[in-house]
Amino acid sequence: MGVLLNAFLLAFSLKKGFLTAGGAIIALLMGTTTWMAHPVFFLLLILFFVSSSFLSKVTSLEKADAQDLASKGGTRDAMQVLANGGVACVASFTFLVVRVSGSMAEWVLRVGTGAAAATIASVAAATADTWATEIGTLATQDPAWILDWRKHVAPGTSGGVTKLGTLASLAGSFTIAILGVTIGGITSMYSLDMTALFTLWAATGLAGFAGCFLDSLLGATVQGFYQCQSCGKGTEKRVHCGKETVLSRGNAWFGNDLVNFLATLLAGCIAFIIGAS
Repeated sequence: MGVLLNAFLLAFSLKKGFLTAGGAIIALLMGTTTWMAHPVFFLLLILFFVSSSFLSKVTSLEKADAQDLASKGGTRDAMQVLANGGVACVASFTFLVVRVSGSMAEWVLRVGTGAAAATIASVAAATADTWATEIGTLATQDPAWILDWRKHVAPGTSGGVTKLGTLASLAGSFTIAILGVTIGGITSMYSLDMTALFTLWAATGLAGFAGCFLDSLLGATVQGFYQCQSCGKGTEKRVHCGKETVLSRGNAWFGNDLVNFLATLLAGCIAFIIGAS
């Protein structure tokens, strides 16, 4: 059922240009894994993917300049899919192993709860980052530089922060967190009292926001950023105006996909520790 449902959704995504062929194959494997672990994990990934793709398409005309800075466009390839959903896939598989084991040992149940929290938080981080990027570039004021709030940068620059983008980040993270934790409780994914549920809501939501903050921080420091030799613009692209760009800060091997992966990993680790405690 998971394979058929994923195949239908991914065929639609390919037709609409949301995914490349490689991205669709990876998404099929990840989607099926999360579905097997628990349908709520799959639904959260779908919510992230659909909302992100929708925002990317809707705001594409309004943020043409910002898109010129990004290393990749709105169509997600295999590496982008892995960077945003890889942690969730591993965490949900861990939850699946715990569930299949049938063990009622306390430490095993704690690992299962931690894995569920990590899955939700990693998706929350990916959603927070994407919503912040897509919505934040529509702000009327230029973003502030995360390392120096008095300095402003061009919309879409990694490390740029706006009030609108920050609010969008919080909204995206807590939307996923509240939905995931609530539905998980309703479907008996874990046995928690109301106090523990509130703790898990806060933990996954704030962990997702923390991952988004790390994304901006890494984007401003170690991520590779280049300058076009023709027009002089700053960009994440290796080629601009038909010519190779020159590295102006960060590291050439440290790309946006790695930044996204580390952001979701941080969120997952924070939530796992709190959920398993």
